[in-house]
Amino acid sequence: LKDVGGVGGLRGGTRWWTRSDIGSLCPLSNFPIMLLPYPPFKFRVDPQRITPHRLVDGKYLALSIICSGQMEVCGRALTDSDISALDDHIRRCKLGPFRPGRVLALLREVKLVETSEERTKMMKELERFIVGAQAELRKLNRIQDNRMSQMRGQAPDAFVGGSPGAPD
Repeated sequence: LKDVGGVGGLRGGTRWWTRSDIGSLCPLSNFPIMLLPYPPFKFRVDPQRITPHRLVDGKYLALSIICSGQMEVCGRALTDSDISALDDHIRRCKLGPFRPGRVLALLREVKLVETSEERTKMMKELERFIVGAQAELRKLNRIQDNRMSQMRGQAPDAFVGGSPGAPD
């Protein structure tokens, strides 16, 4: 299979982020980028420029934003374009229903409703969404912690001829 989507060889083929020369950790989760089962999100250092960017775990970022309400990442405030790009990444990679743009849309809708009954209904929907994201974030943390424990328990040459976590 040929990767026609890569620009100037930056992607280098399917699962490009798993190459050993991309040995960085996600600055948010401290999980190795190369171990992600999905492509990392390219978070722009400057929202006005395509490069440079930092590779981050997009699913972790989206869930963290939803759960904490924190709109600052890697030392800068998130912009509407960041949220839109992250939502697109989550959708494109099929990483679940939890998109920060949905929370922001619900918050705007809450402010616009005219009756307290509608506001209460919207707040309950928002609360359900956040509770779901919290559960998903706990699950993601547990999966990543387990994966790191498996990696620490094996010598580097344990992967030769097998897969990580496979019994000897």
